[in-house]
Amino acid sequence: MAVALAVGDRTEIVEVDARTGKELRRTELEGAGTLRALRHTDGGWLAYTQDAVSLVDRTTGKERTFGLPGAYVAG
Repeated sequence: MAVALAVGDRTEIVEVDARTGKELRRTELEGAGTLRALRHTDGGWLAYTQDAVSLVDRTTGKERTFGLPGAYVAG
């Protein structure tokens, strides 16, 4: 299970073991703006903002951000 926390202009994704409540890993997204959605995939977490999506590797915490051709609405 993961939670996204907004802290100023950055967002932290905190992954927690649902059984024990212990934090497994934490990743910081710099300049992510307001997070609209967070989705788990086999490749990592997809973090959507209004105009971009970041793929966050769950193991390394590295991210790749891609601009969207329009505003993110839902998905």
